[in-house]
Amino acid sequence: MNIPKIEYEVYYPLNNSKMEKLNLSICEDIKIEIFIPINMTDDIEKYNPKSDYYNDICSKTTTESGTDMILNDRRDQFIDKNMSLCEDNCEFITYNNENKKVKCECEIKPLLSFVDEIKIDKNNLMKNFKNIHNIANIQIMKCYKIVFNKKDLFKNFGFYIIASNLVLLVICLILFFAKYYNILIKELNEIVTAKKGNENFPNEINKKKKAKKKLKTSNQDNYITKSIKLNKNKKGKKIKASFPPKKKKLRTNKMKLINQNSSNRKKIITETISNNIQNKFKKILEYNDYELNSLSYNDAINYDKRTFFKYYISLIKTNHLVIFSFFPNKDYNSQIIKIFLFFFFFALNLIVNALFFNDDTMHKIYIDSGSFNLNYQIPQIIFSSLISGVISAIVKYLSLSEKHIISIKQLSSIKNIDKKVKELIANLKRKFILFFVITFLILLIFCFYISCFCGIYINTQIHLIKDTIIGFCLSFIYPFFICLLPGIFRIKALNAGKKDKECMFKFSKLLQ
Repeated sequence: MNIPKIEYEVYYPLNNSKMEKLNLSICEDIKIEIFIPINMTDDIEKYNPKSDYYNDICSKTTTESGTDMILNDRRDQFIDKNMSLCEDNCEFITYNNENKKVKCECEIKPLLSFVDEIKIDKNNLMKNFKNIHNIANIQIMKCYKIVFNKKDLFKNFGFYIIASNLVLLVICLILFFAKYYNILIKELNEIVTAKKGNENFPNEINKKKKAKKKLKTSNQDNYITKSIKLNKNKKGKKIKASFPPKKKKLRTNKMKLINQNSSNRKKIITETISNNIQNKFKKILEYNDYELNSLSYNDAINYDKRTFFKYYISLIKTNHLVIFSFFPNKDYNSQIIKIFLFFFFFALNLIVNALFFNDDTMHKIYIDSGSFNLNYQIPQIIFSSLISGVISAIVKYLSLSEKHIISIKQLSSIKNIDKKVKELIANLKRKFILFFVITFLILLIFCFYISCFCGIYINTQIHLIKDTIIGFCLSFIYPFFICLLPGIFRIKALNAGKKDKECMFKFSKLLQ
């Protein structure tokens, strides 16, 4: 220890040659002050177990190896190196720099201990520290006064990452309601027009055919009547209808041919336009990947003719974050929201990783002198990725509109479709507003938490960002392997011929 171990007895009277030992047990509840001479050149806070250095989570310190030292490691160092300036069962009060003495307040020792009985009780030394339960580093959020200043924020990388997400959210909000929301509504209206047109199209064709047939019959009747009238004699007697003279006949045939050609051209143009419109409707209403993947077993047998590779690609488009966010796909989600989600999910991974950076993780970094131990970090990376995935699914539910728009597309009848579309548009608007509000609030909390974490553990933030990048990159790799499993069961179930493989098909959808 830095100080001597002090043992004492008290005798009375002092002026008598024969002194009597006093019973100090009478003073059992009374504390005494002991002044111990010691020359201190180091920071006195490190020798005071009641100081903020050992009890305030907002207290920062950096080791010689450039790592952060948590409170538990500082306390262990205090005990292991016997840094106490007072004995166990004593409390450090103050240190006087002038007379170079430390003042300790101690309990009475009623008996003088033998030398072999003198020992350091580390449990008693531990009682000097406050009991702090720092679950998931939540306690560091009270350090905002220390963290939010220009000097500390300059080196706070976590703050920059989340603050960038907040800026992106504002940009996404402006672009979405200025442009991309209207694109979604346009797609929805195209579906409604296609459904109405597709259902009414056969009736329109029949009406045109009937009108054309009626017009043709009427023209023939008019021609015969006109021919009969022209062939009456001057006396008004009826004569047998005859064809016009040869020259007139040639002229009439020529006109008829011209009219017929013109009629044919109009017919071809009309049919081409009708076919183009019908094809356009058909293209709008054809199943996309989401619809095909959601089909029931019987419908999938009839309509899903994709190969294993095409089905696999459809899952990759949905589950691979980079492809889903940045590559245009035939879905009914807003592209700008999908791009924002990519950066939001990175921020989410960062926060979840920070919650996993508990005292054990920080202690391991301290023991390894700051070197990155991937083997130790892998379980943490995997668990944080899984938790991030669950939260991501909830956020996707609020931000993606494909499922709702497809519900209109899959209506069996167009009855009351306008009313249903109006209700859907109102619901989508509320849903998107809720998404932006909730996401903004989440990012504010994220920003507050991660700024406190990276501001206090300024050396550990590099490890945190490394973990996050590794976990985020892993999410780009595992979809290529996981998406193989559903296809193995689905394609086998659909190609089973007459055998009923519905259970296998449902299992593939569960994996999907």
